[in-house]
Amino acid sequence: MLTKTSHQLTTLKADLAKTIQKLNSEKQPLTSLNKNIRSVEQDLRSAIHLKKNYVSRPYAVASDIKNFEGTVRLKEVKKGQWEFRGESHSKLKCFGNLHVGRHKKEVEAARAVINPVFSDASLQEPKAIDSSKLNEYIQLRENTISALNSSVNDSKVELDKKKRLINEINNQVSKLERKQKATQDKIKSTRDGLVAIYSTNHGAKGINNRVRHDYGCVLKTEPSASIRQGASIEWNRAHKDSPFIMSSKEDLDNAVKALHHGAKEAVEFMFDGQKKDTFGIQYRGSMFKPQEGVGALKQGDRFQIGFIMSCDTNEKMANKYASRKYHSDSDTANRGQQPAVYIIEGTPFNIGAGDTGENERNYKPGSQFVVRSVVKRGETTYFKLKEARPIPVKDVNHTVYR
Repeated sequence: MLTKTSHQLTTLKADLAKTIQKLNSEKQPLTSLNKNIRSVEQDLRSAIHLKKNYVSRPYAVASDIKNFEGTVRLKEVKKGQWEFRGESHSKLKCFGNLHVGRHKKEVEAARAVINPVFSDASLQEPKAIDSSKLNEYIQLRENTISALNSSVNDSKVELDKKKRLINEINNQVSKLERKQKATQDKIKSTRDGLVAIYSTNHGAKGINNRVRHDYGCVLKTEPSASIRQGASIEWNRAHKDSPFIMSSKEDLDNAVKALHHGAKEAVEFMFDGQKKDTFGIQYRGSMFKPQEGVGALKQGDRFQIGFIMSCDTNEKMANKYASRKYHSDSDTANRGQQPAVYIIEGTPFNIGAGDTGENERNYKPGSQFVVRSVVKRGETTYFKLKEARPIPVKDVNHTVYR
C-alpha cells in the first residue's frame, strides 16, 4: 500500500481552507457596515437639507436687522403680502419696533410671518414684537446654524471613517481572494500536468510503476524528470502536426515536483476533487501471467489494485489494448504473459485522461474488487470483476499490479 504522506497537497489544501475561513471572517462585517453607511449617508442628507431650509427662512439676513436704525413699519404691497419698511426704505425680512396698540393689524400680520421661524428655533410665540430681544433671536439662530454645520461635519467625518474601513476590508479581501486563487491554480496546474503525462503510454507506465513499487511490487522505477521527458517526446511524436501542446511548462514543472514527493502525492493530486462517474460497465485490455496476479485468482476472491487502473466504456478499446501490438515480447515485462480483458462493474473516476476517441475512466489505487467469473476464449482470458465496498487492507490477501 502507499505509505508516503501526501505533504504537498495536504499543505496546499490546509492553506486554502485557512484562507477561505479568514476570507469569510473578513467579509462578515461588510454587510452591517454597508447598511450602517447607508444610514450615515441618510443622516448627512437630512442634516444638509435641514441646514439649507433653516438658513433660507424669511429672516435669515441678520445683518439687515442688526444694522437697521429708525422706525419700522409694515406696508401692504399686495393684498395679503406685507413688507417691513423703515426710514431708510430698507426692505427687511424681519422687523424691529412696532407699537402693538397702534399697529395691531400690522403686528398680527408680522406674527403670521415671523412666528413659524421663532417656533422653528424652539422659541415660544412672542406676545409682542420686542426689538430688544432681536439680538437674542439672532444669536439663537446663529447657534442653531452652527449646530447644524457641526451635524453635517460630524456626519461627513463618520461617513469618511466608515468608507476608509470598508476600503481596508475590501483590500484585505482582495488580497485573500488572490491568495485563494493562487492556491487553487497551483492545485489545478499540478493535476493538469500529471494527467497530461499519464495520458501517454510512457507517462502511464512511469507513474504506475511508482504506485506498484509503493504497493509492494519489486521493480525498477524511473526518475520524475525522465517520466516527463519520455511522455513529452511520445506526445510530440504522435501530435507533430497539432497546433496544441501536451501541457504548459508550469503544469509539467508542478507535476514533476509532485512526483518527486512520491506516488501517493501524484495520485492524490490526480484524483482530488474529481467526481465519480455513474455506475456502469467498463472494459480494460491488459496482459497477465497464469498463476500470478489476477491469473492466480478464482471466482469469489477479493483483491485490491496496486496501480491506477485505466479502463474504457467501449469494449473495442479493451480488445485493442489486449492485443500483442501493445504488449510486445521485446519488453521483458511481457514475456510469458497472455492477453486479458477485464469486464468491470463499478463506479470509476473520470480524471480527464485518455487520447482522442477514447472514453477513459480510472479506478484509484487501493480500490477493491471481487472476481465474478473467469472465462478463456481463444488466447484471451476474460475476467468479470465487481467493485466491492472496501474492507480493512489487512483482510485483503491479494494485490493485482496490472
